[in-house]
Amino acid sequence: MKSLLFACLVWLTMCVSSHADWLAFRGPASSGVAEGDAPISCDEKAIKWEVETPGRGVSSPIVVGDQVVVTASSGQRNDRLHVISYDAGSGEKRWHRQFWATGRTLCHPTSANAAPTPASDGESIVAFFSSNDLVCLGLDGDLKWYRGLGHDNPRAGNDVGMASSPVLADGVTICQVENQGESFVEAMDVANGKTLWRKERPKSSNWTSPVYLPSTNGTDGLVLLKSDDGISAHDIKSGDETWKYEADVGGIPMMVVTEKRIYVPGSTFLVLDRTNTTPTLAWDSKKISPSPSPIINGERMYFINRAGVMNCVDTQTGDQLWQTRVGGKYWASPVLAGKHIYSVNDSGQLTIVNTDGKKVADYKFDGDVLGSPAISDGALFVRGASKLWKVANQ
Repeated sequence: MKSLLFACLVWLTMCVSSHADWLAFRGPASSGVAEGDAPISCDEKAIKWEVETPGRGVSSPIVVGDQVVVTASSGQRNDRLHVISYDAGSGEKRWHRQFWATGRTLCHPTSANAAPTPASDGESIVAFFSSNDLVCLGLDGDLKWYRGLGHDNPRAGNDVGMASSPVLADGVTICQVENQGESFVEAMDVANGKTLWRKERPKSSNWTSPVYLPSTNGTDGLVLLKSDDGISAHDIKSGDETWKYEADVGGIPMMVVTEKRIYVPGSTFLVLDRTNTTPTLAWDSKKISPSPSPIINGERMYFINRAGVMNCVDTQTGDQLWQTRVGGKYWASPVLAGKHIYSVNDSGQLTIVNTDGKKVADYKFDGDVLGSPAISDGALFVRGASKLWKVANQ
């Protein structure tokens, strides 16, 4: 009973961060699920502030305490890198740091060098870019260290750009770099930027992000990686592989991990039971095909397909419960707060749908939106390619 209680406490700690921070891509536990509620209507009165951001960014915002942090890239060669902090309450700029890229900056015009989402542990911020440049900053914007992984690995990159977001946990930051050239995963000490471990990865294009899985028994946590050849779990401190599940699951959408299962988008959607030492298949489906990453909330999974249709299925069986057309093409993954799902398509159309599948509100932002929204303290933060908005009821 004590071990079960400890496991539950660890899982709750992972899923609920202090001050309702949104510290990484898709927020707490990379789940897309926020603590508390968010606005259920959106109009001009709900837009508390709007700021212009430099260059172009398709990454998501993160919220660390009372500041919102975004990345951007600019310049004719897309080689000027920006990390900018704004006051969450007023939208005023807190600090702005700029760097020159050392790696390959070529990417598709739709994307940007600022495609990966930054991450924080509440003490440091790591910002990763498509050029495979990695910056570590303090919360006041002071530079702690800089790693040019693109400079160290000049054949790492592809013509449309990289987009995998970093993991930051247990004093370690991890970058998954997979492409047709030099492919690797590298773990670095947050204190000094030194490499802790590095492993070769499959040489094929892959834009998904790693997922951190905290330990429930006092050992080191794990980092989960998915690629064309399957899912592997590695000790976050040593890189040692603890298990592997072979399957064709590369691409863009992220895995979602819950207390008992791992939900894995791929050519076939997989649901793995992780209560054993090595995960086993619970069920799979070729009909479930999330385009951006899915949301798991209790016994329901919500996802948007390539046709712009939001789906809700039973997490135990995969049976469909409802469908609602939200329209448009989606880069940004949906997020959930309370009983409402928030999705923003690439033309900036926000649609709010309740968990029963009914549309309750919509709003058109001025500009394209490719980064997934962040939610913190009842507010929704939306990152446009060159703008940042705060939406709140109060």
